Amino acid sequence: MRSGTLLALVLALTATAAQAAMYKWTDAQGNTQYGQFPPAGVEAERISAAGTTHKVQPQDTRSPQQRAQELEEQRKKQHEQATEAAAAQEQAELRQQACAIARKNLAVLQEGGHHRVRLPDGTVTYLSDEQKKERIAKANQQVKNNCD
Repeated sequence: MRSGTLLALVLALTATAAQAAMYKWTDAQGNTQYGQFPPAGVEAERISAAGTTHKVQPQDTRSPQQRAQELEEQRKKQHEQATEAAAAQEQAELRQQACAIARKNLAVLQEGGHHRVRLPDGTVTYLSDEQKKERIAKANQQVKNNCD
């Protein structure tokens, strides 16, 4: 009975020892080191019982506060990028609207005949040929500025 208990204890200890991981890494001086726990921040290889190795990524040595701060900075940056993208989209839409208005104004001015305009005081007058040319030039400039 005593030898059976001793045998079970020996088997349990060897099974636990066989499951313990071993690692291989190179230190700062270029020496190959072996151990059960690789130093933090060092790339190590895990050595299996069969002798094969597996790459193990170095552990993250940053504190939880540092990681939380980095995440918050990433969120802020993403929010800023989203805000900038929305502003750029709005600007593009406004520019398209301005382009459509400028083209419409140019088309109206290029039509034949006399063109009436309402002055700021509310009176209505007709454009002279020179005023019409000036407005056409201004409308062409607006099309150039707002349409790609």
